[in-house]
Amino acid sequence: MCAPIALTGLQLAGSLAGAAASAREMKREATEAERAARADAATLTARAANARAEALDRTAAQRVRAFTSGVDPKSNSVVESLAAAHARNLDGADTLGQSAAQVLYDGQMRARTSRAGRQAALARSLLGLASTLAERGSGGNRLRI
Repeated sequence: MCAPIALTGLQLAGSLAGAAASAREMKREATEAERAARADAATLTARAANARAEALDRTAAQRVRAFTSGVDPKSNSVVESLAAAHARNLDGADTLGQSAAQVLYDGQMRARTSRAGRQAALARSLLGLASTLAERGSGGNRLRI
């Protein structure tokens, strides 16, 4: 009588220990995913800021060249071409900014998925424990502890 109870207890303890280890690993993965996403997003944001500053410098230089070349600064064609050049200069910075947001979002989604997996693993473990107890104690559809 004592041996089956001890064996069931060992199985339960092993199952709980395995679930706890799995949950710790998933929690670590979630934390790491968020950390990596924040670091990557910060890097991309810094690159976007640098690209934006360089684009503004290029635009300023283009304006100076246009206005010192003897062209009428109020001419629509000059203003339009400078505006178009400025927009092209900022395209790279905008793309990097969007990439930073996407990287951060992806990392948060990986972390959320890992956390959900952690909860599911714990639930599966508890259901497995209940099933084991029910099988061990079934002596007419009653659970004996």
